[in-house]
Amino acid sequence: MNLTAGLKLKSGEIYSPQALAADRKAIGDKYGAKGYLDLAVIATPVPAGTGVVDVNFRLEEGVQYYVDKVNISGKHADEGQSHPPGTRNCPRRRVQHGPDGREQAAPR
Repeated sequence: MNLTAGLKLKSGEIYSPQALAADRKAIGDKYGAKGYLDLAVIATPVPAGTGVVDVNFRLEEGVQYYVDKVNISGKHADEGQSHPPGTRNCPRRRVQHGPDGREQAAPR
């Protein structure tokens, strides 16, 4: 995962606290998309000479989360469904028995 791509803070440009906040959020979003919901992004501007700062990012990832279950409930959660709640909606096909007694697809 390339974390520097798309960051607002760039070497040689003017330092901005707003850009630093946006970069912290962008890094958090990238990690969040990978399941790191408890990520802590610690950004520290460090003086590196007269009128110059280095920006150090320290990441504390925490646990990577995976989905266990997805539950949908509510008054209209199954509205418009032609199948009982919690079952898979499989398309129905019409069948008929041929001369040999085996099932075959019925004409539409």
